[in-house]
Amino acid sequence: MHSVSTSTALTATTAALSYDHIASFQDSFRTNPAYRVVQNAVTQTSVDDIALNREIVMAIDHSFSTTLDDWGVTHQKRSGRCWMFAGLNLFRPGAMARMNLKTFEFSQNYLLFWDKLEKADTVARIVGHVAPLRAWCNACVVWSPRAPCRKRRVRPTPCG
Repeated sequence: MHSVSTSTALTATTAALSYDHIASFQDSFRTNPAYRVVQNAVTQTSVDDIALNREIVMAIDHSFSTTLDDWGVTHQKRSGRCWMFAGLNLFRPGAMARMNLKTFEFSQNYLLFWDKLEKADTVARIVGHVAPLRAWCNACVVWSPRAPCRKRRVRPTPCG
């Protein structure tokens, strides 16, 4: 890129930036096509992308020394259950080796069911001091108008 001309540059003896200086800077900017390219780049692209040093990126060694087995991955997609998938994936290699299987996947639905049941049981115990949810239907205990009340001492009916 071209540098600013000496007539445009501010000198140490200049006390203030004048309108003439600003006009000169604008003219210098408009006449230099490289400045337009840079302006477009910084206004349309993030600073992180512009400041990226490609030489450093290209110098990174992407090789690795540990090779994993070729069994497929399980993907939670957007279910919000990464904690469960991560835990179950830790057990997969051992289970596959023990059962001599090439592919195997634990049931996330089974674990999710018991997780939800335990959470509902905890809520039911806190809210109304009711019998464990394993003995009562979740809908009857939490949503029934006959849910237990401390004043009436009414127990919910089991769901049939």
